[in-house]
Amino acid sequence: MKRGGNPRTVVMSMGPSTRMHPSHLGRGQWLSEEILQWAGLDVTILRMAAVFHENLPLLSTQSVRHESVIRNCFAEQPVSWLNALDAAEFCVAALLRPKLFADAPVRYLPGPESSTSTRPPRCSATCLAGRSASSRSTEKPGRRN
Repeated sequence: MKRGGNPRTVVMSMGPSTRMHPSHLGRGQWLSEEILQWAGLDVTILRMAAVFHENLPLLSTQSVRHESVIRNCFAEQPVSWLNALDAAEFCVAALLRPKLFADAPVRYLPGPESSTSTRPPRCSATCLAGRSASSRSTEKPGRRN
């Protein structure tokens, strides 16, 4: 707990959470993060700047299996991928070891893997088969405001 008695709060947010983002979802998420900070909470915001591997079966099974392509709105821009278990471990670390994240209230956490729509992530076969593909990333989380 923070000196004032506020419980530690860890927010798993999304990468496009910014004041000027063109999407109302990005702006709304940014505003909710700001409100938590304005309220004086002991808050760490972890912006997952990645697509979760677990979304592959739901969104891309047919296109990956038949065309080896992931259909999305990113075109040929590289997309960062992250496993949900890895994201959860970052959140637990932020709760239990707050000094790791003490230098900035907001952290951007890109996934350890990058791919494009025509080069699916390495885990695509594993993910589409319904098995976990945790990357167990050991990289230090990125920092950006």
